[in-house]
Amino acid sequence: MVDHRSVNPQQWRKKFAAAMREPNKNKLAILITEAEDAIFARLHQLDGKADPERDAIAAAIPELRKLQVEKLNFPPIDGEVKPPQRKPAVPQPAKEP
Repeated sequence: MVDHRSVNPQQWRKKFAAAMREPNKNKLAILITEAEDAIFARLHQLDGKADPERDAIAAAIPELRKLQVEKLNFPPIDGEVKPPQRKPAVPQPAKEP
């Protein structure tokens, strides 16, 4: 549980950036959750005030969701488009010389 009063304003950005770079799916799931928690805490700290940071947060949230759908196979929510699955390459028989 995050104490909303003691949130570092840059914490959500650091966690978001870490999630965006993480190639390991197990670590990615944890980092996305941490980023979401930090974003939620920061939004509580901003308490509805107009702030340019809110725009940055609003842009970050769909990017995290995109990672969940594309990398972690979360089901898309209505209106989201799941990228087409790549078909595995079919091995071709070796050609005789």
